[in-house]
Amino acid sequence: MVMQDPKYSLNPVVTIGAQIAEAYRIHHRVGRREARSRTLEMLRAVKIRDPERVYRAHPHELSGGMGQRVMIAMMLIPDPDLLIADEPTSALDATVQLSVLDILDELVEERGMGLIFISHDLNMVASFCSRILIMNQGEIVESCAASDLGRSEHPYTRSLLAAVPRISDQAGSEFSACKRESERHSPAIVVEDLRVAFGQGRDEVIALQGLSLHINAGESYGIVGESGSGKSTILAALSGLIQHWTGRIQVQGQPVKPTRTVADYRLLQLVFQDPYGSLHPRLTINSTLAEALAIHGLGDRDQRICQALADVGLTEDFRFRYPHQLSGGQRQRVAIARALILEPRILLLD
Repeated sequence: MVMQDPKYSLNPVVTIGAQIAEAYRIHHRVGRREARSRTLEMLRAVKIRDPERVYRAHPHELSGGMGQRVMIAMMLIPDPDLLIADEPTSALDATVQLSVLDILDELVEERGMGLIFISHDLNMVASFCSRILIMNQGEIVESCAASDLGRSEHPYTRSLLAAVPRISDQAGSEFSACKRESERHSPAIVVEDLRVAFGQGRDEVIALQGLSLHINAGESYGIVGESGSGKSTILAALSGLIQHWTGRIQVQGQPVKPTRTVADYRLLQLVFQDPYGSLHPRLTINSTLAEALAIHGLGDRDQRICQALADVGLTEDFRFRYPHQLSGGQRQRVAIARALILEPRILLLD
């Protein structure tokens, strides 16, 4: 089974080579030399350019795409008859997704295996799989060939297809809500000549340079780029996670310094890419949301928590669950609720 995120599937203190070799030796009675040779062969099969280096590396030294290739290699090395891929590309950039899917498709066909591909991305499933099963509330509500997905008849499937975002669609409709003029022209955030660098001297790496933004209240800006282009660094600087930046940042007309006050943090709230890593595993959802309210001295906590959960489509009984008891989508809803419960002026979504 290939899991959703390799960060939580690979042992952080064991080298990549040792982990893949272990998976092979569990199912085949072979010596270390043969296991090493087979591991390197498998790393080459998943299109890893420098298998010797990756063999000696630890998980934190690999990119997300590389880590997912390692997971595929580890799952395929025992020569399974069936491979289960649980949203294997949801944590990856679009270009890396295609590369990983191409590798998976090629190896599955080459080895004659069966594949169960779990995903919420209908476009990806339709282009990658031969047959599709649609599930809702624990039941399969429709089964069809991938080529027939557009002609599905079940109401739930139709609603999923209607919800797929399309860049070609024109924004808005005759029923779009009106925005007040004052909302549109009031500057929410102004960034001028933002620069972020890591390291010093010859080791300095420039992550951002000369970035300027002007975003009005009521506007949504999308920032798109490949891995390592600086997208997350922008949000880290705006939210205060990174303090070693130069330039000028203004929020609602007030200058923001690298060192923030508690009130500053409330103005800009950040929702992280990985909700499992951003939620405390030993705190209930209620405690997580209450902590945010307590830090900023906000009252009516029970009412605010219930309303925040309702706003993201979760019922009150989720208050007393732990992060590990939720699905990935439910955890992300909690992360969004935690940001919205403070009523920020600017929402940052990574």
